[in-house]
Amino acid sequence: MPISSRRLSSLVVIALVVVSVFSARPALANDFVVTSFEDSGPGTLRQAILDANASFGPDTITFSTGGTINLLSPLPEIIGGDLTIDGTVPSGGTIPQVELRGNGTVEGQGLLIKSSNNTIRGFIINGFNASLTRDKGGAGIVISAVAVAAASNNTVEYSYIGTNVAGTDIGFENKPINNFYGGVLLLGGASDNIVQNNVISGNFGPGVSIERGDFGTSEKIQSGNIIRNNLIGLDATGANALANDFSGVSISDNSNANIIGPGNVISGNGRDSFVPPYGVLIDGSLSDGGYIRDNKVQGNLIGTDQNGRMSIPNRGGGVQVSSSENTLIGGPNEADRNIIAGNPTAGVTVERALDTPSDEVGTVGITIQNNWIGLGANREPLGNTDVGVLIHRGARGVTVGPDNLISYNQRDGVHIKGIEEATPEEQTRDNVISSNRVTNNNADGILISDGAINNRITGTTTNANGGDGIAFESGGNLDGTVRPLLNNLTLTDTTVSGTLLNTESCTPDCTIEVFSGFGSDPGEGLIYHTGTTATDTFSVDVPLCRPFLLFTVTDGSGNTSSFGSQIGPFAQCDAWVVGRAFLPLTIH
Repeated sequence: MPISSRRLSSLVVIALVVVSVFSARPALANDFVVTSFEDSGPGTLRQAILDANASFGPDTITFSTGGTINLLSPLPEIIGGDLTIDGTVPSGGTIPQVELRGNGTVEGQGLLIKSSNNTIRGFIINGFNASLTRDKGGAGIVISAVAVAAASNNTVEYSYIGTNVAGTDIGFENKPINNFYGGVLLLGGASDNIVQNNVISGNFGPGVSIERGDFGTSEKIQSGNIIRNNLIGLDATGANALANDFSGVSISDNSNANIIGPGNVISGNGRDSFVPPYGVLIDGSLSDGGYIRDNKVQGNLIGTDQNGRMSIPNRGGGVQVSSSENTLIGGPNEADRNIIAGNPTAGVTVERALDTPSDEVGTVGITIQNNWIGLGANREPLGNTDVGVLIHRGARGVTVGPDNLISYNQRDGVHIKGIEEATPEEQTRDNVISSNRVTNNNADGILISDGAINNRITGTTTNANGGDGIAFESGGNLDGTVRPLLNNLTLTDTTVSGTLLNTESCTPDCTIEVFSGFGSDPGEGLIYHTGTTATDTFSVDVPLCRPFLLFTVTDGSGNTSSFGSQIGPFAQCDAWVVGRAFLPLTIH
């Protein structure tokens, strides 16, 4: 039967549509195997990346054997996405076996990722030099969203970045220019990436840096990145320093809601760099708006070996926070706890950047919670050489607590330091030390100095410090001015009552807190019992008291006193002296 012209036309149209659909379909996913360790040509890594970029993923690149690639120029950018490059042999392992060497002559990155959903595994990357490119050439691995839509959901794992093949020494024959800008960089809006299970050490710059970069824009924010389970500043054994020249991990301009931890050991960082190298540096001073927000440091060892038992210091200190808002160091769970010990300056420093304009807040809302500062993993003494926690240069709204254990530091446990002759807006103020144990520090447990004001200390016990539990210098917490005093203290059964004097600053009220101890350390509050508020008289029940009582008074603005003169003794905890009146008690 002959085919009608209309039916023939319909068949032609269908055929053309089918041909068009199949012609537009991209190439299928591919598995590429690198068989040559030359710089370029068939079977090389360079060619495999070019082929993968042209392929519709997901693609994989594996290696027939381990070896070293001496690169003559940077490898192609990884732009196709959905690519796994696995340098373990056989693939899927955890020991890096492919070395990428820049030999100090390649001006660019070891690997540059400018797409999403890629995995880099099993490389040794060293010897890359600086280049003036938009993606900050000269680092081991760079994940960059500069000039592209996104660089997210990438993973860098099981690699030695900055070291030799064994992970025991600096890569590139121990020469100084080794990954000039650092180990791993996340730039220009790179977000939701994971850097895990690597050794990142021996780099000329920082170990890991999350930043806008020289060519990034203020519209892009680096967020949601996770840095976990890495050795940063140590060799592959975790027992010896192998310093990155700058800080171990740096979070800077326009970087919000990133997480450092858990499981990192960040120690031994800082050689002779002109920038103070910390274990962790969080500094938003270059950000638009003056600070960065919501970053977390949780579950790390900072300043120790991988067992948390031996000091391997970061040269500039443990953790430094500046021009930042709502940074959390630690957290409520045991897994959130950082051990920050053995560093040659402060364990944790919170400050306002020196160049912060006076009309900007600068550094606010920092929380330091549930950390061990100055102790090792088994609570052995590994004190920081300076103070445990330093809050200064106008930082405000910082909360130290709850549940920090701050011990064995060679100066004060906590020092809140003001700025001499500062305006109230510029002053270090409105900070809270709440529900911590501060013990066995060489100087004072808590020191407030140099005009720092409105700093509240509550529920925090001190013991066996070299100085007082709470001390003041140079006008700290309005020391030297007329302060509220306690008078006519009376103990009846288990109830302490008394009267407040000089109550002009008790607006809306003052807070009295009650501590007790055994009398051997009269300037310290060993056990915290309770607190109450009052404007004139007060009465509070204190069960299970130790033989001696001590008190603090906090005025309406939040200025807490030192521990008052010790009163007692009582016969024993459950044998109260009934109806006994005491002489007036002055809180210094």
